[in-house]
Amino acid sequence: MENDTDNNKIKAFGELLDSLKVADKKKELWKEIYAHALQDRSYALQMYVNCSNIVIGDPTQHAIHGPNIAKYLERMSRTNDQLLKLAELVAAAEEVSDGALTMSTDEIYEKLSETGPAVVPFDKKKKGR
Repeated sequence: MENDTDNNKIKAFGELLDSLKVADKKKELWKEIYAHALQDRSYALQMYVNCSNIVIGDPTQHAIHGPNIAKYLERMSRTNDQLLKLAELVAAAEEVSDGALTMSTDEIYEKLSETGPAVVPFDKKKKGR
């Protein structure tokens, strides 16, 4: 269930990948990873908002739905981590394919976010959990 914004982001990511000298199989895999990450984050956000609206001001509902809300936040965080890792892989591939002009991971992430609202990644979770 992709919306137009996600489709535009996926198209822009595909164009970015097309500018790299990387195997087609790798490009398709990265594009699929990107599309799934956007979809996962979108679904988790929708469910988070729905559950949050239910629990606001009702401690009983919070006790019931609180663990699910935490899972949705965790899913969005992991998805953002996946997108950041993907941006690192693309940045490394770009360095290999074009040694003179390279984009940083932040620049690639910014370019991917240009077609829609800004994406602000969650802080990485603490390692001790």
